[in-house]
Amino acid sequence: MRVELSLHDEDSLLTVTGDVGTVDVPVLRGRILDALEANRGDVLLDMRQVRSVSDHLMAALSAARSRAKHLRHRVVVVDAATGVMTGGLRRRGMQFRIPVYPDPAAALAGLHADREARARLVGGGRGAPSPAPALPRGSHDRRGPDPQDAAPEPSVQAGRALWAAAAHGPGSGGRP
Repeated sequence: MRVELSLHDEDSLLTVTGDVGTVDVPVLRGRILDALEANRGDVLLDMRQVRSVSDHLMAALSAARSRAKHLRHRVVVVDAATGVMTGGLRRRGMQFRIPVYPDPAAALAGLHADREARARLVGGGRGAPSPAPALPRGSHDRRGPDPQDAAPEPSVQAGRALWAAAAHGPGSGGRP
């Protein structure tokens, strides 16, 4: 196995060639984690030139994905639709957790679009709820602030917006 690192803006592209055996998995996992820690962007794992993949790589990718989520980054795979890595992700049901793109340009475009969508949801875009109105100056509440009146955190707002959009989307069964 051979791994090459290249940077694209803040994102890291790890190009893997050869066979990824069981002994190579810890090395590759370490390289992915190092790229996550060293750079502020996401990690693209180019697996188009890999001939075979160890089953242990899926567990390592899952752990790297968890670390990336903690750092507010993502790990994506670049592979053909019939590629070895894509097949491994499908067999283990991980194709929805770790996105697969056909080439690095498509992966960068997809990550950019995802960042913009998240910024709109969290930043008060069209789908996010409006902030709660403030109490007028001079009004005093003897009971103190009500914890229910506190504005929800951005992740809660984004979740509510996603559920609201899903309720009104196609196939919603005519729900309002």
